[in-house]
This record gives sequence, structure tokens and C-alpha cells, in this order.
Amino acid sequence: MGQIVSVTGSQMQSVAINWHFYLLTKSALALGLVGLFRGVPIVLCSLAGGVVARKSKSFAQI
Repeated sequence: MGQIVSVTGSQMQSVAINWHFYLLTKSALALGLVGLFRGVPIVLCSLAGGVVARKSKSFAQI
């Protein structure tokens, strides 16, 4: 139940940020860039975390 509430809140926040940004700029390109810039750190940190996990001696597959 807690996970459902958490994910719903995160999605509502994402929609609100995007909607507000679009209202301020009236630019679909800027709205797309917001989505891109929100996703880039996730991808980069995931890749870096994978490298660290692979190089650590306590690497275990789940």
C-alpha cells in the first residue's frame, strides 16, 4: 500500500512540474529538455554504479 502511495505521489509531482514548466515557457522543446535533464543523472549514476559493483570484490548475483 505504501509503495502505491509513493509512486502515485512521484507521478503527480512529475506531471505538475512538467505542466508548470510548459505554462511558463509555452515551448514543447523546453518541456522535452526538462524530461531529458531529469533522466540523464539517473542513467549516468546507474552506469557508474554498475562499474563500481562490477569492480568490487564482494560482487554477488541476486
